[in-house]
Formats: sequence, structure tokens, C-alpha cells
Amino acid sequence: MKRALNLGLFSLLLAVGCTKTETKTDSCAMGTIKFINNSVYPYSLYLNDKLVKTQEKQSTYDHSGFTGHYAIKIVQDTGYVATPYTKEYSVDLGGCETETIVITKQPGEPEK
Repeated sequence: MKRALNLGLFSLLLAVGCTKTETKTDSCAMGTIKFINNSVYPYSLYLNDKLVKTQEKQSTYDHSGFTGHYAIKIVQDTGYVATPYTKEYSVDLGGCETETIVITKQPGEPEK
């Protein structure tokens, strides 16, 4: 009988003492970097020195990322004579924000 009473009290203690822990997620913890390639050549996209994607010619790519600072480099993959066109950007991405980087056509690029 004493054992049953102890078991009942222990079960009650567990039921009352344990609560479900809920975590809140910030709906604006992430932002977007939009890459618009207006060139007729593909470009490699690097974020913080890491290759993220090879973006096809005349296309758009949306990259979701956490808020913070990003060092961005774009490098032309084909269509250059001596050295590829390379451009670097610095972006501070805020939550629920979109930063846009446009890759323009370079002088002498052929039409589509």
C-alpha cells in the first residue's frame, strides 16, 4: 500500500513538474539577396568566399540568408578574352529585407 502511494505521488509530481517548453521563432530572422543577371553570360556567385550558385545568363536568383554582413563576389564564367569580369559587394542584410544585386551587360557583349 505504501509503495502504491509513493508511486502515485511520484507520478503526480512528474505530471505537475514537467511542462512543454515552447520556442519562439523570429519571423524576420532572415532576409533575401536577389541576384539579377542581365548579361548573356553565366556568373558564379560567392557569399563569404563560398560558392553558392552558378547563375545562368539572363536569370534571377533569390538567396535566403540570416541577418548579418555578407561579402559577395560575382565572377564571369564564360565569354571573356583575357580575364573574367569580377565585382565585389558588401551587404548588411536585415530581417524581412531584400537586397538586390544587378549584374549588368558589359560593353561589347553580344545581343541575346
